Amino acid sequence: MEMFIVCLFSSVPLLLLVFGFMRSSRVLKRIGLLSYIAMVGIVFAVHWYFHSVYGFPFFLSLQESAVAIVVLFLMGVFFLLSVIIAHFKTPKSVRNTKAVSLFLLALFAHVSVLCFFLFPVGGKWEYANLLNRAAKVFEKEENIRDGKIRVELVFSAPRPCWRNCSDQDYRNLFMVKNYTNQPMHVQLKIEVFNARKEPLGHIESLETILQPGEYRPVIAKETNEEHSVWDQWTFTSDEQVAYFRYWYDARPER
Repeated sequence: MEMFIVCLFSSVPLLLLVFGFMRSSRVLKRIGLLSYIAMVGIVFAVHWYFHSVYGFPFFLSLQESAVAIVVLFLMGVFFLLSVIIAHFKTPKSVRNTKAVSLFLLALFAHVSVLCFFLFPVGGKWEYANLLNRAAKVFEKEENIRDGKIRVELVFSAPRPCWRNCSDQDYRNLFMVKNYTNQPMHVQLKIEVFNARKEPLGHIESLETILQPGEYRPVIAKETNEEHSVWDQWTFTSDEQVAYFRYWYDARPER
């Protein structure tokens, strides 16, 4: 939902610009350009908010940035070849290389903004909502076996999908909290089940240090830590996780 709202929000200035060029309307072009600049400014402000409040990095991870750069490079090469071919293949009477070049350049710039700034905003927004949900869950003093460690499933849902979604993996995020008054080395083993209470497998977490009262996402061996922070899930599954049980090894930090 968050990603859909971000895409919808970003498409309005772009549509105004497109209609302005199609109708040769200076007013629409000016409104579209100013609204697009304002939209980019708002997006930067939102990134700064997530960075200052939640500590999210401003930019994508190195791996995701590299993928985005490769995609943009290939797109740029394709656009350049398209302009060159159109220039030599199109008759002079209908040739408008400048307009085509400007359109492709604007499209390239918009895709760059999407990759590096707009899509990450959607991911950060979704993840921030999950952290807020976790805070409310851990405020309730329940399911604490011995007053030490508590684990909760705060998210289990498929990835955003536009078509052919039947084979989508489910993203699952567990969080763990230290209820003691001292730092603890914690390692978890979690068994997960679907809605029919059929086992989906076991997850073993990496050892982590939790400060008193601290809660954080569970990082497992299956977690892809090369993804951006807001796209790091405990693990993925073929079905939604409905039930779970866990064991933990917790010892004070020395």
